[in-house]
Amino acid sequence: MLKASWKTGFALALAVCCVAFVGCKPSDGLVPIKGTVTLDGEPIEKGTVNFAPKGGAPGTAAGGPIVNGKYEARVSPGKMAVTIYAQKAIPKENPTPEEVERGITEDIVDIIPAKYNRASTLEADIVEGQKDPVDFALTTEE
Repeated sequence: MLKASWKTGFALALAVCCVAFVGCKPSDGLVPIKGTVTLDGEPIEKGTVNFAPKGGAPGTAAGGPIVNGKYEARVSPGKMAVTIYAQKAIPKENPTPEEVERGITEDIVDIIPAKYNRASTLEADIVEGQKDPVDFALTTEE
């Protein structure tokens, strides 16, 4: 009888623990979002998208990598300022003999206009339970 009650008690305790933790996830207040980033209609191959609370609002700055035009991030809800960066390597026009000898034949250049990063006016309104993607269709036009 003692063995059966010990097993029953253990099983009951285990069940209570399982029920207590099922469906629980960290309550960090961040909202999972995802979306696409294009430049002149083409997906950004590789870059970063960053979100920061706008105008001193509470929240945490966060972001994520852009891979093949898609990103995922966990951000604070609210009005967010957005910055997007991407670079690519292009062949140097006139590498010096020393650069060629050292294998430095490419320059890294920003491909995203400053109006989307250093001088960004991009914004996103993130809401609790966000289901719709947060997409950014960027252009090189002024």
